[in-house]
Amino acid sequence: MVPRRPSQSRLGRDTDSTRRRLAQRKSSGRVPVGREPPTTDRLVRRRLVRELSWQMRDAAGRWVCPYCAEVSDVTIPQSGADASVIARIVAHVEGCAAFDPNAPDEHHDLEALQQKFNAIAIRQKLADKMRGLIRDFPVWRVVDSDNCWVCPYCAQPTPSIVVQGFADLEGRAAGLIVEEVLDRCAMYRSRAAVIERAEELVARVQGSRVVPGGNSAAPAPAAPRSLTVNTVRVAVEAERARQAAEAGFAIAEEVFAAEEVIAAEEVISAEPAVAAEEVISAEPVIDLADVAPVPVPALRTPPPIAGYATGLRLEPCTSGGGDFHDAFDLGGGRWGLVVGDVAGHGADVARKADTCRHAVRQAAPGGTPRAVLEQAALEITRALGGRTIITVLYAVLDVRAHTLVFVRAGHEPLVVRRASGLIEHRSPGGMALGLRSGAAFGATLVEDTLALSPGDLVALYTDGVVKRASPAGEEFGSDALDFTLGRHAARGPQAALDALAQAVRIHGGARPAEHDATVLAFQRLA
Repeated sequence: MVPRRPSQSRLGRDTDSTRRRLAQRKSSGRVPVGREPPTTDRLVRRRLVRELSWQMRDAAGRWVCPYCAEVSDVTIPQSGADASVIARIVAHVEGCAAFDPNAPDEHHDLEALQQKFNAIAIRQKLADKMRGLIRDFPVWRVVDSDNCWVCPYCAQPTPSIVVQGFADLEGRAAGLIVEEVLDRCAMYRSRAAVIERAEELVARVQGSRVVPGGNSAAPAPAAPRSLTVNTVRVAVEAERARQAAEAGFAIAEEVFAAEEVIAAEEVISAEPAVAAEEVISAEPVIDLADVAPVPVPALRTPPPIAGYATGLRLEPCTSGGGDFHDAFDLGGGRWGLVVGDVAGHGADVARKADTCRHAVRQAAPGGTPRAVLEQAALEITRALGGRTIITVLYAVLDVRAHTLVFVRAGHEPLVVRRASGLIEHRSPGGMALGLRSGAAFGATLVEDTLALSPGDLVALYTDGVVKRASPAGEEFGSDALDFTLGRHAARGPQAALDALAQAVRIHGGARPAEHDATVLAFQRLA
């Protein structure tokens, strides 16, 4: 006989009373053959199949525990969890401090798990960046006579962080330092200036010293002997490196203020260390008057929208990119919002970007977001000949119904920061313009609808934000985007975008931006 599956209402009811009843029946000899009290193994197998909160994995495929919300060392393949994987998950759950076998149902739901996991992932990333700061700046290695770490913001020893040498400071203590500064330092929270030099911090705290170890500041490169296009750039970057070496943690203070801790070597390394003589010998002197101006996208400030605050930031790249944006009144309380990016660089790409923006605006009164992009694609193909790849996100905001309907044609996801603090990335399907047109293109587009509550902030951005690379080649990434928007959303969209632009700029350091970076945001007021 095939055993009957338990009903949905009985799933997950491994209560303490059930355990006691089964134990009594077993002791009296009345437990059927094969009937045992629920085990962790059975609980894990059942919930891995039935509950989404048990199926969460990070980008590397590692399973996230729904009890402690930490990334485990268990990798779940796309084909699913086999017996060995389940055994490792069971071992993790049984050893998890947050797991109560008497209350196995008390774990995070999917939304709460995502929030906690995002917070943990961000703190882990900040701890990695803090290790770089500890290596490069002595002011972050100061301890008092009891080996308690001294905060360079408030100049107070921290009894909860006792350091046992440089390896301990760079390893275990880095995460604790991030928590101390972000969560408990009143001077940091009040935006006080950081103490820049270790000598000054040591002088303020009696008996304190700098833990030996770490890196010494690199010498500033020689000044160039003549001015070429490249040596001007090298000279500017060299001066930034020299100032950073002298100012200690001055650059890192800006990073902390932007809520994205960047390792100092990313700010002051790479190209500034190139000797100017090498550049001079390799390149002839160029008359700056002969150099064609780099096209800069037009900054179109969004008009006032009733019941909503708006914000805009545009950071053009050095070679001229293809970003475009627009916001326009469709009548009846509806507003059209568009952000897009034409592949390539240069003056010709800038002209194509303006053609695309104009095509979307002209088609906008015609209907739904999907229909608008379908019509715009025809016009763009006609004008550009179908040889250009364009990504676009087009949205219609209804200020009366407080809804946003949008389509995404191969573009970056739309980011929503809810008033509750939850971050959403919405990425409905859609092919980039330039590959198909007409109905064939429109068939790939999927409309998505958002209901907006007071305090919700929505951001449309181009890839230049998340792809901005540091001198070491690390991209800014969506985690830093989420964290910065979430941290500053309460200050309004423009302030949030200003903080984001600062964080991106600091992350890039001396490395020139390779893409335009555009962000258009709005937030419901009431």
